[in-house]
Amino acid sequence: MSVNDPAIKDLKGCAQRFLEEPSGKIDDENRFLPSFCQKIETIFYTGLRNTKKYFAREEEPYEWMEEVARDKCWKFPFQYLNSLYEVQKNQCLKSRLGKFRLLLRYCLVNRCLHAPVEYLLKNGKSEQFYRENCILGDEILSEILLSVLLQCGTIKFDLDLSNVYFLESTWLLPDVVRVEVVPSCSLGLSVTFSEEKAVIVNMDPYGPAAESGQVEIGDILESINDVHIDSSSRGKLSCLLKRQKSIPISLTIVKALKTSNNNTLFIPLRKYLLDVNLDILQIQNRKKEVPDEEKSSNISRDGFRCVFVGSVRIGTEGDSRQVEKTIRDIMKYRYHTGDKPWNRFNKHIFLQIGEMAVKVLEQDTGKVLFDHAYMDISSCGSSSIYYNYFGYVKGNDREEPGQFTCYVFYTKRKDDLTMMLSSIGQGFKRTTYAV
Repeated sequence: MSVNDPAIKDLKGCAQRFLEEPSGKIDDENRFLPSFCQKIETIFYTGLRNTKKYFAREEEPYEWMEEVARDKCWKFPFQYLNSLYEVQKNQCLKSRLGKFRLLLRYCLVNRCLHAPVEYLLKNGKSEQFYRENCILGDEILSEILLSVLLQCGTIKFDLDLSNVYFLESTWLLPDVVRVEVVPSCSLGLSVTFSEEKAVIVNMDPYGPAAESGQVEIGDILESINDVHIDSSSRGKLSCLLKRQKSIPISLTIVKALKTSNNNTLFIPLRKYLLDVNLDILQIQNRKKEVPDEEKSSNISRDGFRCVFVGSVRIGTEGDSRQVEKTIRDIMKYRYHTGDKPWNRFNKHIFLQIGEMAVKVLEQDTGKVLFDHAYMDISSCGSSSIYYNYFGYVKGNDREEPGQFTCYVFYTKRKDDLTMMLSSIGQGFKRTTYAV
């Protein structure tokens, strides 16, 4: 075997490129990182001996890298032992390939990838695990590889070691978001399992997940409160949510689109989306450029764009506390609010806040749903838990004197919510003078 092995030559070239990086560090967005890791993987996988420990399959690098760390006669760096420990306790990765890839990433960050190779060389163990006609089975080539890995130990790798969700199939990493929501009875989303992945196939546009603005159809639900979600979770999700009812829970979401790649589809996700019959083209097109006039605000000449969720007759109390209470009831029961009459609309509307009244119009038709004078509105407010929901309370003096109805709305924009409540509040003052 030539001492100028092309695999080592390519590895040297990548390492040199990293050393010349102007920022001084290599992160997951570096375009050369996946190929660099793939080259190391190929070297570690090539020429493995079959030690006959595993009759049904070939031995893999992760197994010997784990085995040699138990040798009490050799002092491994703490960084290597700690890297191995972190991989061993990871619950997401089931395959040895996935564990090897995560261990490699830990070793790059902790600058200890040379440690297992150095052990093989110094203790004459190479031939125990590798055949002679490969890099790790050749004494000279192993020495050259060790020098390259020691050089890699001078490079600062700044990698997200928690992003492990597709390491079993690719070196490419998806975008991952962590979202905190407060569910009432559900998250407001539906998942279908494709292999081990929980693909989000439907969403309640007014549910807690949609309200966060960070979860979309086609994304993968990876974990709930750090509990990994896979096919074994079927039937357990509702029980998990019941235990967390009305308590903030954390979701880990793998995004279908890669923002650093111009919002294009994360390619390894493609087979899962096709398997659950989702329209890939529709998912890719949902991030189309928004016109400049709509980027800064959700306001049009017709008023504020929002959703009229519905109205609830709330009895004889019309203060602002009733708004939050009504929103909580709606989110808790969704389709009914106890004994209170509950009219569910979920219409996309324009909310016009004028000089003397609040007017609600359907977005599609322009039809006026209702027109409420400020003198009939007793209070307005929003929810401290369901941040995008707000409403106002109106008296039913003509139909039912002394009775009140709460009208509840939803908006995606927090700035618009603040502006709408402020405008309605100013309307109260103007009404005082008009009367």
